[in-house]
Amino acid sequence: MGNVTIKTFSTPGHTPGCTSMLFDVTDKDGAVYTCGIHGGLGLNTLSGEFLTKSGLPLTLQKEFCDGLKKMDKLHVDICLPSYQSGGGDSADR
Repeated sequence: MGNVTIKTFSTPGHTPGCTSMLFDVTDKDGAVYTCGIHGGLGLNTLSGEFLTKSGLPLTLQKEFCDGLKKMDKLHVDICLPSYQSGGGDSADR
């Protein structure tokens, strides 16, 4: 992928072992922008009921919040979503 460095951060919560990433991109005029991807924003998987039913620890709720706080301290110019918006199947687009 050329001269790309991807910085990874452990941000469990959405699921154990979830990872977030930062990387720089350069536009055609030479301006550099830092892109960030949070490893998971699936809040539906953080309810106590879901975690218990799935055999996952309730501590994932706090770990998720801790991961967001960690990422909030980093400089990001462009936030990229973990999932597409708008719902539906991507094959429909």
